[in-house]
Amino acid sequence: MRSIFYALTLSMATHTVLAEPSRDEAYVLQISGTSLRIERPVSSLEYVYTVKTPFFELNGTDGVINPDRSKGLKPFSDEQLSIEDFARFSFFSKEPTTIGFLQGRAGATGWSSQMLTLIDTSTGKQVQVELTNMESPKWIIQEGTIIGVEKMRWDSLGWGSLSLGLAPRLDRCVLFDKGADGAAMTKSIHQSRFKEAALEENEISELQKPLSEIDRKAGRKFLDRIYYGTWLGKDREVADLLGRVGDQLRVEAESFIRGLNGPVLTTVSGLQG
Repeated sequence: MRSIFYALTLSMATHTVLAEPSRDEAYVLQISGTSLRIERPVSSLEYVYTVKTPFFELNGTDGVINPDRSKGLKPFSDEQLSIEDFARFSFFSKEPTTIGFLQGRAGATGWSSQMLTLIDTSTGKQVQVELTNMESPKWIIQEGTIIGVEKMRWDSLGWGSLSLGLAPRLDRCVLFDKGADGAAMTKSIHQSRFKEAALEENEISELQKPLSEIDRKAGRKFLDRIYYGTWLGKDREVADLLGRVGDQLRVEAESFIRGLNGPVLTTVSGLQG
């Protein structure tokens, strides 16, 4: 099946750019020398929306976005688009010159992936952030300005534990400024979240139960603790905790720790890390 792309007409400050269809029925968005294809959904499991703000919120079922329950989105029309279909907001600078759109696909298992693209209509600069399971971007903000984004990864304890602890966790901070110290900010956030995941005695008791009976909230907090503790090199604290949980959970957790250098499920391009 051939892909079908939306045609976009963008009125710029100095000229107008009209996207022309190619032989494969593809339409190309061109801004300040940058070309970008926007694929049209070909099934009910695929979707594309313009975003009205970088602070949008996604909501839906089984990876399919429900626009009525989400915030900051606008569905693409079936007709050729014009610049009026895109809200402009500030992102790359204080000026409202940025437009954005979100493409996504739901999987048969209930998981989903989304790609957020933000483009500066004045310079052509763009940023793409790949998201998982309808998460919203976790922007890093200082003094009212977005300076970067938290690069997240989704983890849980293996299949045997029924996805215990499944949640997004910080992999690293990606900052826009090439000279900024993303590693120092990452370590600071890791330390803060490690402390927040300290477990109470009643939660330790909960973690001694069979895997299928463990409270989901306690499971997420436990995985937070060993995840951030491992990255911070707090081996003694992690080992002490593993020694106090049930045998099944300990085996799952030890396997998880060995695989922590696996693939990250949220990626960012066009930024410095």
